Amino acid sequence: MVPPKLYKIGEVMRYSGLSRQMIHNYTVIGLISAADRTPAGHRLYGEDVFTRLQRIRGLQREEMTLQEIKGLLERVGRMRFWKIAMKPGRPLTFGHLGESLFFGLPGNPVAVMVTFYQFVQPALLKLVTGREQPPLLIEAEAACRLRKRPGRTEFPRGVLARGEDGVLRVDLTGRQGSGVLRSMSLANCFLVLPPERGDLEPGDRVLVQPFAGLV
Repeated sequence: MVPPKLYKIGEVMRYSGLSRQMIHNYTVIGLISAADRTPAGHRLYGEDVFTRLQRIRGLQREEMTLQEIKGLLERVGRMRFWKIAMKPGRPLTFGHLGESLFFGLPGNPVAVMVTFYQFVQPALLKLVTGREQPPLLIEAEAACRLRKRPGRTEFPRGVLARGEDGVLRVDLTGRQGSGVLRSMSLANCFLVLPPERGDLEPGDRVLVQPFAGLV
């Protein structure tokens, strides 16, 4: 059997006439979805994306908004939410398809891992055990400085260790971009910074979610 052809975003742009930003926006809000990814993490789209894009453009010519189009294309399911005030992982999608749950995880690799551990794994555990299992959170002293604007929950990746003085301290793993896999591969915990929190300074007390409580 010949495998179906997958298209890079540049090819989708060329054949559809749409801009990279427009294709990205359609992907983020769930109007289209990637069928696979390259080894570097870039989205690959299936052949059906062109039919779907054509349908979307036709509906737009009928002066339907993107939200109306999204609702029309989701008749078979129920969308609960598709954006959340967290970093990384803002474009997370969650809903029901019949009796099943579905999660639409973000595109960047670190955002995928953060949202999986914060949403998907707890849901799977509850489905298996029938019980909610609160995350393991411990308090530590920050050994780093991090700029943060209030208004969203953030999950920087860090290294938690006990110093010679017996104090638990946590430091960042370096650059914290949602595409920086090194920030996860070097980490043994998430720092959990709630929405009301501003900048983090060395010596501040901070909640930490050890990976030992996740995997």
